[in-house]
Amino acid sequence: MLKDELNIIEGCVSGDRNCQYKLYKHLSPKLLPIGIRYLKSKAEAEDCLQEVFIKIFNNLKNFNKNASVLSWATRIMINSALTRIRLNARNQNLTDISYAEYVFQPSESGEEYNELLSLMFKLPTHYRIVFNMYVIEGYAHKEIAESMGFNESTSRTYLLRAREMLRELHQKQNFVYNEK
Repeated sequence: MLKDELNIIEGCVSGDRNCQYKLYKHLSPKLLPIGIRYLKSKAEAEDCLQEVFIKIFNNLKNFNKNASVLSWATRIMINSALTRIRLNARNQNLTDISYAEYVFQPSESGEEYNELLSLMFKLPTHYRIVFNMYVIEGYAHKEIAESMGFNESTSRTYLLRAREMLRELHQKQNFVYNEK
């Protein structure tokens, strides 16, 4: 961790509003896109981001200063987004997902990434979450299964089905573009 980052964190712990603002400005551009990938809408991701910063500021005193603050904050963002998704699913009484491998390597910016995001939003919630966590965030199936409350084989199945659906959606989209 950089000395400047450590000073900002210590300032946040002591309640320095200027340091809190600096940490927010440093982390929010990195955390918001993660929230958007999980939650589908920018407005919901922004709401989640605000909750995440409350959690960050409330728990910063327990932060391991030898760790990366971005990694720590990213995990909080993902867990908060997953909690929101679970609550939304309970509120909507969603039933089990039963839809039917597509390797798509997104660049960090550009048309391909935006195309992937738009296709991901068409996936069922569990598929989108597993795809996001495995392909984009780099989580192992064991970690995904623990976070989501199902077993590893379910995580693998959801990933395979998500990739297949993405492949099909991508092919249909390209067909539509070629028809124009």
